[in-house]
Amino acid sequence: VSIAALFITLKVRYAIALDTIAGGAGTGDAKTIAKSLAGGVALAVLAVLVDSYVTDRAALLAGVPSEYAAVYLMVMVLSQAMVTPLWEESLVRMLFYSWLRRYLGFYAALAISAVVFALMHGWGPKILYSLVLGFVLGYTYEKTRSLMAAYAVHASYNLVVLLLSYFEV
Repeated sequence: VSIAALFITLKVRYAIALDTIAGGAGTGDAKTIAKSLAGGVALAVLAVLVDSYVTDRAALLAGVPSEYAAVYLMVMVLSQAMVTPLWEESLVRMLFYSWLRRYLGFYAALAISAVVFALMHGWGPKILYSLVLGFVLGYTYEKTRSLMAAYAVHASYNLVVLLLSYFEV
């Protein structure tokens, strides 16, 4: 946990320097980022439409008094759609994928990091969405050389799933 906190602090303060260390200083190709964002949002919508487990509002709000539901949603957006994707991308893409890429090449690094990412997110139907998302995030990171591009896709995926779950769409 302290390593994740360190990377979050470093990312916020030294975004350009950290992206340079990770392999690229730019913000990435705008078309690739746009395609990846669209893919992340489409995958989130598909996950919600196909799998009611992902969008179980009762489970999401279990034990939360109704008068605190809006505050709870804001806390969930902060944690699941902003903080968690940042540390996961720092760990999986910036550290693990970059290390694998150096020794195993693009395809092996992409596949292994996507599987590890999926396993980090549990079993059942959710693992399939996480595996596909892991491939999308790895591809985005590779093509843009920007951790922020992968973070934007990951955060948008989590945000869409969270909001569709909360509002029972």
